[in-house]
Amino acid sequence: MSYNRQPVAEDPMQIWGAVGVLLILLLFVIWLFLPEVVYASCLILHTLWGLVDWGPFHNYAAPRYNLLAM
Repeated sequence: MSYNRQPVAEDPMQIWGAVGVLLILLLFVIWLFLPEVVYASCLILHTLWGLVDWGPFHNYAAPRYNLLAM
């Protein structure tokens, strides 16, 4: 005797509900740590603009690099 289980179709509303709950939790965590998130994103952007600030890209990158340093 074989016990083959038939696959059960997943309800798309359950999947979107889980995605919605995860999104709300992520937004809540970002809200809790907002100063750290802003500082980290500015630090990353400042470092990346500093890496690009050479040669022909200086006229484009310099104002953005200095804006993040303020």
